[in-house]
Amino acid sequence: MPIFSPDIFCFKIQLENVDDALATNLVQNPDFTDTGAELVTNGGFVNGSDWTAGAGWTLGGGVASWDAPNTYAWISQTIGNYVGKSLSLTFDAVINSGDLRVVVANGGATPSITTSGSYEFILYPTGGGAYDSLVRVYQTVADSDFTITNISIKELGGDWVVNTGWSIGDSVAISDGSSSLSIYQAITSAVEGKHYKVTYEVVSISQGGFEFEFGDIRGVERTTAGVFTEYVTAISTDKIRIYPKDSAIGSISNISVVETSTVSDEFDSIGDIQPVKGTPCVSGM
Repeated sequence: MPIFSPDIFCFKIQLENVDDALATNLVQNPDFTDTGAELVTNGGFVNGSDWTAGAGWTLGGGVASWDAPNTYAWISQTIGNYVGKSLSLTFDAVINSGDLRVVVANGGATPSITTSGSYEFILYPTGGGAYDSLVRVYQTVADSDFTITNISIKELGGDWVVNTGWSIGDSVAISDGSSSLSIYQAITSAVEGKHYKVTYEVVSISQGGFEFEFGDIRGVERTTAGVFTEYVTAISTDKIRIYPKDSAIGSISNISVVETSTVSDEFDSIGDIQPVKGTPCVSGM
């Protein structure tokens, strides 16, 4: 007859990766912090090349200088059309009087800069005019006196396709509730029939919810803030997508997809080792 002993057990081991930290995240730029290439040429004003300057401006020696009574007189540079994109802008300014502003395209401008310092902004350019491909620096206060240098502009959201209704913020992707289109990224290393652990963070949510799709498998709609993990078996090599559901207004980040092995529901948690249910060990074997 079967003999049960505290020293003799039959075990079944869950075959998931013991340490997911050692697994490779298939998602590039998972926290939306990576940027594209530099869009501005000669942002440090080594000389006046690559910029178009109106009367009253002096360019070179490491700065662009303005000291004149006029307003809305600018320097400009063609960087390409980034209307509808999310851009990271940084620069250094010394303000002796008045103000300066930096604008990309027709909209997407900084506030009025009236104090010296190093600045960083995320701009969302809008278009529809003659300036859609330009970055401009100008003043709105008469008799302004300032210098600006180290102008840098880079596109945010590297590796992601940012559809209508989405934008990139400070380490997050933001859904404004205006679209049902996903933000997505192609993952070429997914394999049909393989098992994957998908994790993502809903950083904020005030309306609707978010739902991931990977390998043509949809996850659960998440309507609260938090970190969520689900397991899928891919039925295709399709993209990782995050959908805004029910006109979602909120933000997401920290998206991870790692290959794992089959998850058994006989185990209470990752890495558990437990006796097989209903299977006693037999002595004399």
